[in-house]
Amino acid sequence: MERYFDGARWTNHIRQNVDTKAATKRKVNAVLLAAGAPIAALLVVAMVMTGISAATAPVAAEPAPVASEATPAEAPSAEPTRSSAPSASKAPAPTPTPTRAEPAAKPGTALALLQELIVKGRAPKTGYDRDEYGQRWKDIDRNGCGQRDDVLRRDLEVITTKANTDGCVVIAGALTDPYSGVVMSFEKGQAGMVEIDHVVSLSDAWQKGAQQWTETKREKFANSFLNLRAVTESSNASKNAGDAATWLPAINQCAYVAWQIAVKHEFELWVTKAERDAMSRVLTDCVDEKPPTPKVLTPPARDKTTDEPAPKPKKTESPKPKTSEEPQRKKSDEPKPEHTEKPKPKKTEEPREDDEDEEEDEEESGPQVVHPGSFCGSAGAEGVSKKGVPMECKTTDEDDRLRWRRAD
Repeated sequence: MERYFDGARWTNHIRQNVDTKAATKRKVNAVLLAAGAPIAALLVVAMVMTGISAATAPVAAEPAPVASEATPAEAPSAEPTRSSAPSASKAPAPTPTPTRAEPAAKPGTALALLQELIVKGRAPKTGYDRDEYGQRWKDIDRNGCGQRDDVLRRDLEVITTKANTDGCVVIAGALTDPYSGVVMSFEKGQAGMVEIDHVVSLSDAWQKGAQQWTETKREKFANSFLNLRAVTESSNASKNAGDAATWLPAINQCAYVAWQIAVKHEFELWVTKAERDAMSRVLTDCVDEKPPTPKVLTPPARDKTTDEPAPKPKKTESPKPKTSEEPQRKKSDEPKPEHTEKPKPKKTEEPREDDEDEEEDEEESGPQVVHPGSFCGSAGAEGVSKKGVPMECKTTDEDDRLRWRRAD
């Protein structure tokens, strides 16, 4: 409608110009007749120029109607609009994978102890040696039994102890492996069955604080009842010297991590960041998991009823006195003692990279060579002297301390 009104107004304007030119011509003719040709010509030119200027002059535009609030939106323009040039944009950053937040720790839980451990990097293994941890299976609780037998009496079921050891030396039993769930029988002297594992390996402890300890503290750590568990040989070999960041058992992961935390907290060992994250991740599913109970940390009482029956002494006849009628034997007739070869030392295999967790039975690789008169840890333990004389760890009426003495 707006364009229609503009066209009508323009048409009226053209008509007015045409009428003006016609009137101008009539005036020119009248002047020519009255005043003469020269003056008339000038007037004609002036009049014509004036008319052309008037005809070509723009007409004042009427004010456009003001749009009210009810006016509908304008129609989109048919002419495409030029879009601005695309600006260079950075690639979107990858969205980080959401991690599970560590839950709030309740007092007395393993998670609470974990939050108290120091987080540091692993130190070099320089200077590490198993001998840095002192005597193996030392009776540090002084109950008369070595630590190995204490652990076996705690972790095995249906045990049998050696005769005349007052329920100390375990010679048979059954183990349910805490790392795999495998049930295995144990018989003393048979290799590759049951071993004693350091929950926190000696190598791992060396790199996380133990190398600064005194010899006494290292020996206590290596023989601590808290840090020892009976496991199968395969589980012990699989774990080796790994921490929670590199190895976890197939079952009982919460209990295993809680046990490691208890050991590290007790002996003030630190953890690496990866190790702490792994422990926290496991405990997220068992926030109420607690450290080992005092029952686990206390050596079981010795029970004499588990001793095997003592062997009956063999009846020996006293030699008959020689009679004068019996011909005297010549020295050449006396039987010569049989020549016995000394046992050759067995060739030992190269140990695993971190063999501190592989503590084999004392009798698994043959009798233990001991020094007569030296102190020993387990009553009833057997060994031989360098000359092959059978020895036994026992006391006497005159000396109540355990020493290596000639076996009866």
